[in-house]
Amino acid sequence: MKNRVPILVLAILLVVSCLYHLSFTFFYNNVNSNAEVEVPKKLDKLISDNISKRIIQFDSLNLDIDSISRLIEIEKIKDSIESTRDIEYSRIDREYKNGQSFLGLYSYKQSEKNSLNLGLDLKGGMNLTLEVSVRDILISLAPGRNKQNKNLLAALDYADESIKQNSQKDTRYIDFFQNAVYPTDKNDDFYSDMGSEEKSKITGQIIFHPDSSDLKSLFLSRKLSKDISNNNIETNQQMIDLVLRGYVEDAIGSFVEVLRTRIDKFGVTQPNLQTTAVEGRVIVELPGIEDPERAKSLLQTSAKLEFWETHNFSEIYNDFSNAVESSPEFSSLISKGFFIPNMTSEGTPSESPVIGYVQADQKYNFDSLINDEYFSNLWTTDPYLTYGIKQDLNLDNGEEAYPVLSLRKYGIDGYRIDGSVISDADVRRGQNNQLEINMEMLAPGESGEQKWFDITEDNVGRSVAVVLDGEVKSFPNVNEPISGGVSQISGQFSRQEANDLANVLKSGKLPARAEIVQSSVVGPSLGQEAINSGLESFIIALVLVLLYMIFYYYGAGLVSNVALLANIFFIFGTLASLGAALTLPGIAGIVLTIGMSVDANVLIFERIREEIANGKGIQLAIADGYKNAYTSIIDANVTTLLTGIVLYTFGSGPIQGFATTLIIGILTSLFSAIFITRLIISYRLNKGKKIVFDTKLTKGAFKNVNIDFIGKRKIFYILSSILILFGSYNLFVSPVFGENNNEEKLVNLDFGIDFEGGRTFIVNFDDINENGDLRSVSRDDILDHQINLNNDLDLKIVDYTVDINDENTRSQVKYPEGTFYKISTKDTDYDMSTFFSVLTDMQIMGEETVSATISQDIQDDALFSIIFSLIVIFIYIFIRFKKWQFSLGAVAAVFHDVLLVLSVFSIFREIVPFSLDIDQAFIAAILTIIGYSLNDTVVVFDRVREYMNNNKKKQVFEIINQSLNSTLSRTINTSLTTFVSLLVIFLFGGEAIQGFMFALMVGVAVGTYSSLFVASPIMLDTIGKKKIS
Repeated sequence: MKNRVPILVLAILLVVSCLYHLSFTFFYNNVNSNAEVEVPKKLDKLISDNISKRIIQFDSLNLDIDSISRLIEIEKIKDSIESTRDIEYSRIDREYKNGQSFLGLYSYKQSEKNSLNLGLDLKGGMNLTLEVSVRDILISLAPGRNKQNKNLLAALDYADESIKQNSQKDTRYIDFFQNAVYPTDKNDDFYSDMGSEEKSKITGQIIFHPDSSDLKSLFLSRKLSKDISNNNIETNQQMIDLVLRGYVEDAIGSFVEVLRTRIDKFGVTQPNLQTTAVEGRVIVELPGIEDPERAKSLLQTSAKLEFWETHNFSEIYNDFSNAVESSPEFSSLISKGFFIPNMTSEGTPSESPVIGYVQADQKYNFDSLINDEYFSNLWTTDPYLTYGIKQDLNLDNGEEAYPVLSLRKYGIDGYRIDGSVISDADVRRGQNNQLEINMEMLAPGESGEQKWFDITEDNVGRSVAVVLDGEVKSFPNVNEPISGGVSQISGQFSRQEANDLANVLKSGKLPARAEIVQSSVVGPSLGQEAINSGLESFIIALVLVLLYMIFYYYGAGLVSNVALLANIFFIFGTLASLGAALTLPGIAGIVLTIGMSVDANVLIFERIREEIANGKGIQLAIADGYKNAYTSIIDANVTTLLTGIVLYTFGSGPIQGFATTLIIGILTSLFSAIFITRLIISYRLNKGKKIVFDTKLTKGAFKNVNIDFIGKRKIFYILSSILILFGSYNLFVSPVFGENNNEEKLVNLDFGIDFEGGRTFIVNFDDINENGDLRSVSRDDILDHQINLNNDLDLKIVDYTVDINDENTRSQVKYPEGTFYKISTKDTDYDMSTFFSVLTDMQIMGEETVSATISQDIQDDALFSIIFSLIVIFIYIFIRFKKWQFSLGAVAAVFHDVLLVLSVFSIFREIVPFSLDIDQAFIAAILTIIGYSLNDTVVVFDRVREYMNNNKKKQVFEIINQSLNSTLSRTINTSLTTFVSLLVIFLFGGEAIQGFMFALMVGVAVGTYSSLFVASPIMLDTIGKKKIS
């Protein structure tokens, strides 16, 4: 073998690199395993010692106590110390792990960082996609009542509707806002193409003229006044180009950085924040997060902190009385007891900024009132009316109420100073022993201390309101000017709430509200189940493939197995070195790689067997076998690699994990199959040892096969046409109705929440089968209520029609009563009482939320990725084979395969006991099927090209028949090993990926069929039956 030394050196370097990167994982897992044994021992000893010490101390101080009282006190001591067990466990566990080091060079934390990452579906945790509202950013730049300017809101409405109509991810919101300003032809066309419903949502087309200065006065605030002055802004066009556009970009950059800072506060291992092509949208991954709801709250809180001066109620009482007399709505609220004025016992207005209390259920009505222009004009003092923290006033009707405060506006923006002056924040106990957030106002480059002194000096004897995200958290009275730049926020906080608020204030405020447009939460128990099922399927599939290779190729099969094991080692080592995460679909990708990686060995071994059958010696047969197989191997793997790259580019989350392992697996399998097997075989031959490429049972298999594939192609055209027509009927023609049986759907398929938007919950029941209650409810009963029960006795509740922002959806799953109410409101005669009697121990193990906005983006990505991959592959095959007929045959076969897979999903979606939803995983399967189908087809086409070059006088149909028959052994072996590998994952990999595996299995079957009976015949009928000249 030529170039043996460089290849050997490269193989050794690759092995060393993989060992190095995987060694961190081995050390990390070993420390965790030892900790599970050692930490409980240390904890038990500590608890025992502490109890003994406390008892001895107690006895020394209570010598005269009677025995019964002593026993009672000792039990209290034990209970008190036992209550610290969880805290002490965490401390001992942390100290034990941090005390370990790898090779004396790397700490536990460093090893943890360098170890192989597990995806959220294996480790548990949360994946969020957050989006900051550019609309809100622009509104925040307008001061005071300018935020409600009708022209501004109309322009923003136009931008909202425009961006909904546009599918380009790199389009910026500010560009559509600009379209409302610039009267361009493009803008006119876009508006005229809108439907009446969309057009009715905006008040006009051209809101601001580009040469006027409306925007300058509209956005003249403390934030932008300097930029407006420095850039000599005179026109609306200048305002957008020189001020607003830059500020929006800076605000989005600030949004990302603030999120990054907040994520660091969670203390989770290897958090990840990734920006996307969509403006203002980021993906956040928090592996192992223990409190997902708290994390969501922290990431969404804008932390907009402001300090306002206030009016005392007595100062604005005349305005208040005038508003009561002049506004029937306000008078009605008071007369009905919905609004309670803050009067003293003597009947006079209080000397407090609280003017009254509005009942919680009337807050919406009061909001409408105070935002009404007529009502606002009744107050000559022009106060800013807002709410404090909801309180229990012990009202007769039991309702809680919000205090309404009158804030005094200062300057353009209203507030006196904002949170930008805060340099640090922590939690302390106040004078009344309540938790407070202590703030230091010493921001670098800002005179925060002086600003705080000024506001307190100007308001001695009055209140200063602390406003966080529009809510007054506290309004302490100023007794004297406060120097030192220190202030406190009080507000009946729990310890966790106080810590969270302090962390948020330290990390900075978000430029606008952040909306969660997609979320996925996987509980740790589900993650462990996924690991167990993934490893189980992986090992079974690997063993079956290893045994089959030995059965079919004997000695050469053993060599192939060594290369296969090396390939798996290289995949894991490469994943660790790249810092990529291993997901459950990633494990599926590795198992799929196992099935496909033998393809290269099969191609090589089959060519060697051909050369031996042609009378060549073993040395020459091996050399020619490898040489003649190279082209087919490279072409077949490049087509699959291209689809993997497309999948990685347009996929996200676990799907990217699948694409990552698929891409790495293809590259490492090429190296292993071509070079490692060649090194081993050459070494054995040089040592005079024999190498065998078959067994007694497989010797001569497929040698004399001569099937007339081309002659019978019309039969298979008819068969394929029947299958496609039947499938198309099920997909498009047969009546398909939605949930309410009157809304007709476009296709007869079930779309997952990836494409529809909505929520999915996986709910677990403790001891669910103890009394067999669940068995008393039939599966039909459950399905009729849109509840899917899997084989593991988990409950999966899916509702695509809910508003994902409605927390009632969550309560319907979290609480048994809510679920029962929801189901019972449906028109049904089924008695579900037995079923719901077991809901008392329900627990949400995982959930997923997708907004309508992001679901549309996912649909666009899916469609584009499929079309793009087909175009890329068409071009590649055309370049490689230099005839468009080859490309047409390959792409036609792919269309055939995809349509049949869709048809199978349509037919079996209500028959099989697992989900056949069309979601991101299905799109990943389709792209993989495309790659696999082309892999098969390209191998045949390579042989056709070879025979065409060697037999120019033969007719094309003879060459194609000969090519199909000569590659039949490889086609069956590769398809069989791949299908068996997929079947193992389907059976043992868990319900989460059953639909995904089912699609791949169907795809492998139809892909093998189309490579034999569709691709080559179509290529023949377009290229003609004439001889090749």
